[in-house]
Amino acid sequence: MSASDMSGACSPPEPELTPLQLSVQKHAQNHLLTPVSGKVKSIDIDMAFRSGDLRTDRPKMVEFYRQGVAIDTLREDPSLYPQRLEVLQEAERAVLKLWMEAKKSDPLIQLHHTSPPKLSGLWTPRISRRSDLSPTPLALEAAQTLSNTPFQVNGELNDLFWEVRRQIPLGETEDTRFSQQEGFYPYRLRSMSLATEGEAFFVAMSVFCWALRMYAKSSGTLHPMFGLQCRAMLGLGYTVPIDHAHWRFFVSWCKRHFAKRQSMKDWCSSVLSDPTASLLAGVQGTGGADPYEYAACLEYARLERLPSRERRSSFMMELDTAGSGPMLIKLILGIAQNLAEIDVTAPGWIHPRDLLRNFILEVGVPFLSKLPKPVLLAILKAIFSPKTYGSGAGPVFDALVGQPGLRDGFTSSEDLIAMPAELRNQLCHGDPSIHSVYPKVKKMANLLSDAFNNCFPHLSKANADALELWKATPWQDRSIGGDLMMSPFRFKVDDANVEEAESPSDSKSGAWRVKSSYISPVTGESTNVSCTVDKGSCDTAGTSMLGRSLHRTDAEHRSLTVLHYKEMAVHGGDMYGIHDAGGCAIGEALTYIKADSQALIDMFPDACKKIGFTTSSRICN
Repeated sequence: MSASDMSGACSPPEPELTPLQLSVQKHAQNHLLTPVSGKVKSIDIDMAFRSGDLRTDRPKMVEFYRQGVAIDTLREDPSLYPQRLEVLQEAERAVLKLWMEAKKSDPLIQLHHTSPPKLSGLWTPRISRRSDLSPTPLALEAAQTLSNTPFQVNGELNDLFWEVRRQIPLGETEDTRFSQQEGFYPYRLRSMSLATEGEAFFVAMSVFCWALRMYAKSSGTLHPMFGLQCRAMLGLGYTVPIDHAHWRFFVSWCKRHFAKRQSMKDWCSSVLSDPTASLLAGVQGTGGADPYEYAACLEYARLERLPSRERRSSFMMELDTAGSGPMLIKLILGIAQNLAEIDVTAPGWIHPRDLLRNFILEVGVPFLSKLPKPVLLAILKAIFSPKTYGSGAGPVFDALVGQPGLRDGFTSSEDLIAMPAELRNQLCHGDPSIHSVYPKVKKMANLLSDAFNNCFPHLSKANADALELWKATPWQDRSIGGDLMMSPFRFKVDDANVEEAESPSDSKSGAWRVKSSYISPVTGESTNVSCTVDKGSCDTAGTSMLGRSLHRTDAEHRSLTVLHYKEMAVHGGDMYGIHDAGGCAIGEALTYIKADSQALIDMFPDACKKIGFTTSSRICN
């Protein structure tokens, strides 16, 4: 322990605790410690001790437990709600104190398993930053099913990606020196992938967000959900045969996502003729291919040369739900009128982003109407999620500029460096003044935001209805499946019900210092301790209610899909999930589509029956 941490070794005895402090302490003990041993609960040993340094793990533990402790305190005594910031800060201090007093256990270093990990004990699933909540039985069953999926590293692709990383130019500043290299292939991924190369391994899906979306406990590296390079070089631990129907579907999938207007032969030639150059061009944004496209192209070329009866593959093709937010809202509200609004294979179906693009071209939004289709669609993709969930023009402005933090104005031409070049050239043509560009972008953001609202009026209505429900519901009843929509995580100064408590601020924006003292297990004396934690965020206006409700609905659909797929599949039934997308073997892709559709029918039987949506329909592409 450092000298600074020991500075309070001779401090006087702690004062008697107030009733509020006693209540917070009780709930902190319930959350953090086992009732018998007094040790930190085993479910968090992997998170807490990986670094081997208690000090570096303090913020992690405080941020994980504080909300659950604070919320349970407020649940027990709702009269404390006006003091919720004080409750939160007391929770932070109590967690820090108990964490430091808890006996340290041995570090857990196992992240990738040689057999399917059972989600119990050390690997009991938890909801991130909400220790007061538990996943539903459905979510737990789906998580265990995904944890049983064997993966295997493709050594050829692993070596190629590493070599390409070595050839990516270094950034000009210290902050950007390795940014492009890390973005393409994270350094720590190399040792992890080499350690598992040649053997099947499993990853525990033991982390959930508030909406019950599932995440891999893989330290952010070796799992398909952590990047295109992982999706490319991780295949199933076994091969699956590919019949004629699945081969045709795989070819159409490659054409739809990658080859587009090229012939398959030309696509293969452009990607595979010089793999390193193609991947480097993808990194630089000058054409070429990303790692997942390269892997798909390589697998297509390999399989295409084989007789049809010999085609087998471990490659996992990813199928993503098209416009899941607008689709789910229509089903929830029961306003879908025909199959083409939901089924991507129905005559007349148009992707929501294309609908918005057509609307923009029709009304003639300045500058945007003249952009090339790929550039405009990329902007629309960036705004679609925040606008679906009720945002204003702010995120639209960020998407147009290509980066956040510039809504108050531009100071130099460097502020426009991330803006699509085609849009930047239009805005700056004949007028080099950076200050004249800002009002143009501001106006364009407002027009694009209005265009979205007019193109999808049912989304605006759904957000308005959700907000009215929020306002009409007491805070303690604002819940979705037991998840409180209010969060005592951070409270704004303008919140009428609470005054911002004094808390030593840190130089880091959005952070503050938590100070406490604990009885040192080494010296037996009172010792001061502190750490810097993220204040987090709090939705005091209720604008996120629709989004969080939809994410919860989407997570339920994903869990049902996983379980249906396991039942229907002929060859193993193993897959991975990434929010509203799923990856499966080429030879089981049609099974996945059927399972995905069945899950939707389970959730919305009446709405699906009304428009004729069946297991032969499809919502992913």
